[in-house]
Amino acid sequence: MKEKLAVTAFALIAVAGTMHAHASGSLSGWYEDAFRKEREGIAAAAEQQAAKLLADFGTYVMSSKDRLTADILSLAETEEERVARELEAHRLKLEAELEQSAAAIREDLKDGTAGKQLEAEIESDVNRILEDVLSEH
Repeated sequence: MKEKLAVTAFALIAVAGTMHAHASGSLSGWYEDAFRKEREGIAAAAEQQAAKLLADFGTYVMSSKDRLTADILSLAETEEERVARELEAHRLKLEAELEQSAAAIREDLKDGTAGKQLEAEIESDVNRILEDVLSEH
């Protein structure tokens, strides 16, 4: 029962306040003024938040740029080092192969077999070429 009475009293006060606001206009003015102040406060807070977000984003972009620049430089240095190591390994391999070939040629020249073998190959090539030329005509 008390609840029904309280609800009824609240409804009567609300209706009386609304009728008074329409009749005198002062309550509606107060509501409009309160709404305008709240709207301005929310707009100011949103503007401050947007400015902070933009500043934070700018900081993030700059730090990302710096980090990416450092990563690219590091990658370039690492790649240069890798290529230099591969080139050095290839150079050493070629030097070793050249030294082996030179040693084999020196050994063949000591024996005298290289000259004879080379002469035999040249004579065989010349004879083959002559046979090809003579057989064509």
